[in-house]
Amino acid sequence: MQAHLERVTRRFQLAAHIDEDTIEGIPAGCGVYLFYGDDDVPIYVGRSVRLRQRVRAHLVGPRRSAKDLRLAALVRRVEWKATGGEIGAMLAEAQWIAALRPTQNRVSKARTGDVRGARWPYAGAVAIEEFDAASALRIWHVIDNWQYLGSAETLAQAGALRGRVASPALELPTYRILSERLARGLAVTPLTDDTLTSVV
Repeated sequence: MQAHLERVTRRFQLAAHIDEDTIEGIPAGCGVYLFYGDDDVPIYVGRSVRLRQRVRAHLVGPRRSAKDLRLAALVRRVEWKATGGEIGAMLAEAQWIAALRPTQNRVSKARTGDVRGARWPYAGAVAIEEFDAASALRIWHVIDNWQYLGSAETLAQAGALRGRVASPALELPTYRILSERLARGLAVTPLTDDTLTSVV
């Protein structure tokens, strides 16, 4: 009986250094999260349209997988970022994985049909607007030449991101996320001087 109680109790414990107040501080809507392990080493990046619920599912609950149990044992700290929508969550997740190389994420491999040097269909940077009803957050995601440059809360702030990279280069994950959506008519706002002047 004691062994059974210990097993059940273990499944409902949060990760060693993360309490319920931390979890409650995570936004309910779309976003990305990053788990850190010992010595502040990035161990896992994920995304979700229900950010708080997803982080909690990794760390506590009766239906966690063996992988989630192992991951929870390694977690010492969590960071997150609300992204305003699913596209932003996918873009930010890909960017964080590429930049941080977390130990528990798989590196994206080349696939048949992947393109190198795909033509960017716009004259310059564009912004994609998303609105997350769960958090009432409106965000503009900025992309130029298949490179994700970041997010901003206003179109004017999005325009300021245009010059962050002198020569934006194709990022394969960004191409994979956006190419089909753009072909299906995903709305974009060109970040031209005329567009930005009209919003000031």
